[in-house]
Amino acid sequence: MTMASMKLAKSVFGVNVKIKISGETGTIMAFSLHKRQNTKQFLVEYCAADGRAAENWFAEDQLEVIPA
Repeated sequence: MTMASMKLAKSVFGVNVKIKISGETGTIMAFSLHKRQNTKQFLVEYCAADGRAAENWFAEDQLEVIPA
């Protein structure tokens, strides 16, 4: 499954993803559709490289789905 093929529904919550630029992994906790920019944003909870808990919004093209 790719980010582009994922339906934006309840099934998106809890999907494990990798942040492409850093390699950190986390779980999708929320999503947002932005009509003006025509983009999808995903809130990801993850463990940062320094060990602290983190959450940030990422654009769809910044994430890669980790196969179950």
